[in-house]
Amino acid sequence: MVFFFNSVKDKSVILDASQVVIENASGKIVGACLSIEQDRLPLILHLGVLPEHKGQGIGKYLTQNVITVTSEAYSAVRLVVEQGNAAKVIYERLGFISNHPVYNMTLPISTSTDKRK
Repeated sequence: MVFFFNSVKDKSVILDASQVVIENASGKIVGACLSIEQDRLPLILHLGVLPEHKGQGIGKYLTQNVITVTSEAYSAVRLVVEQGNAAKVIYERLGFISNHPVYNMTLPISTSTDKRK
């Protein structure tokens, strides 16, 4: 973790871009966004909203926060969204552009044969 933060362009910007949304009544976390810097750009690594709180603008708020917080220090914001994810429409409305296909890759772990040797 120390190595990661030593290479970040602006630590405070990346930290401020990551947020949680807490429901006032219950004190329960209902949404969260974790941002990191990768390849010298902010990357929304994880963004999630509890199912019962979807459709209330929480995901849009968290995404917009990353854009706003990082806009002065960085030239772009990146994220990865899986094909079929309904949130893709929100990202496109916010100005995100699809530019690379994503491949879902799996490394099977087997105790009997290890092909990585």
